Amino acid sequence: MDLPKRFTISFIGPNAVYYILLISLFFLVYEYYKYKLQVNETIFYFFLIFVLFQIISLAHGLIVYPYYDSIDISQLTKLKYLNDKFNISLDNNIIVATWLFFREGKNIILSSFYFCFIPFLFVHVFAGDYKKAIPFAEKAVLVLVCLFCLYSIPEILYLKCNSQIAKYILETINPLIYDIVCFHGWWPPLLWNHNGGQLRSLCQEPAFFCVIALFCIPFLISYIYKNFSLKNVLIFILFMFMLFMSKSRTGMILFVIEIIMIFSLFLYDFNKKKLYFILTLLFCIFFSAFINTNIPNKINKQKEQETFKNYIDNNLMSAVKLDSRSNKARLSNVIAMTKVGLSNPVLGVGKGLKDVYIIENIPEFAKKDKETNTWVTKFKEKGFKSTFPVLNHYAYVFAENGIIGLIIFILPILYVFYMICKNKFLLRNFDFVIMLITFIGQLFSMLGQTYFLTYPVSLGLLFLYINNVTNNKYKINTPNES
Repeated sequence: MDLPKRFTISFIGPNAVYYILLISLFFLVYEYYKYKLQVNETIFYFFLIFVLFQIISLAHGLIVYPYYDSIDISQLTKLKYLNDKFNISLDNNIIVATWLFFREGKNIILSSFYFCFIPFLFVHVFAGDYKKAIPFAEKAVLVLVCLFCLYSIPEILYLKCNSQIAKYILETINPLIYDIVCFHGWWPPLLWNHNGGQLRSLCQEPAFFCVIALFCIPFLISYIYKNFSLKNVLIFILFMFMLFMSKSRTGMILFVIEIIMIFSLFLYDFNKKKLYFILTLLFCIFFSAFINTNIPNKINKQKEQETFKNYIDNNLMSAVKLDSRSNKARLSNVIAMTKVGLSNPVLGVGKGLKDVYIIENIPEFAKKDKETNTWVTKFKEKGFKSTFPVLNHYAYVFAENGIIGLIIFILPILYVFYMICKNKFLLRNFDFVIMLITFIGQLFSMLGQTYFLTYPVSLGLLFLYINNVTNNKYKINTPNES
């Protein structure tokens, strides 16, 4: 997700997926010139509107930006280098505004490209046979789950047994998959010892792992249902065990919502096979939870065995307690971003310009909060190199691009649900509902994080199915399952 800078190209970004997408783009350009492939107009025009509005919002935000005096040009390393080398004789504010326009403009184009290109790839690659998309996604998810499990074997041994060999393995591997302690003076840590030790697998923090796990779970369950075997059931038990070890409150809440939707799917056209499968899933989930609570984390040095009730209280019920864990900082972040959007409702403040506005809108109850003050201090020290984290993507879009930008962002979501209402027979298709559950899980996850690339993947799969219906090229047949 966030490779070390020494392994990346700064212009492209740190996510390994970006490089795969750009390679795909080169192949598509070649294919276009040789075979004149057809570009999906809906995705193309959405991309243009999405980019154009963000550019307009950025230009407006830079024109009215009232905090140029607080920007230290030395915090913008590349700009300082160019300014010193060419001795640019322009007003400092103009230099900074021009630099930010081109820098954030580049970020807008790239992020919008990644967001729109993934759905386009699904539509293009599976245009001939949309039914191949789900088996492909299920197998890809199975590979991803196995990679998570493989990495987490030493992680589990470290957290549960305090194995020094496992600790050494993690300390060796982690600096190779992301930069250590590169944000806010502590994040991401070399080892995640917070809250008695939490599993985060290949991700920088447990909550990130949970967002991707929530994407994987519906596809994994679908794959196991179609390919039932002891091996696949054991993989599911291990993955559930890892999910419980993450102790992510947001992840646990969203898991409960997602698993209820999955069980509701199996209750449709109910039969013995589905009953046995639901009972198997329930056994796997409760067995994983039981093992997790009965084997305490040794690095926690906890004397008393954690009960299931304590686990629920600490990792589910604590989500609604203001003073629990990082709740105060998270809530203040979302409130401040929402206030920024309300103060600039039409166009927002512009891409990358939200942070100084956020400082002015931090609520009173969080002004003495340690984590909130760390964000403020680090931003004042490092400026645009240490920005406030995004803890609600909808509030983030609202703050930077206003209500118009937010409407544009959720247009694909509205389109999906509009088309489902218009074509209700889609809900009788097992594969489509699995994709829909995954999609809804990603929508909920954006209430507590920025969106991950798992969101445009789930959107792309749904759009692929819906696109085939609206073009009347294919008919989606409801499978007769026994």
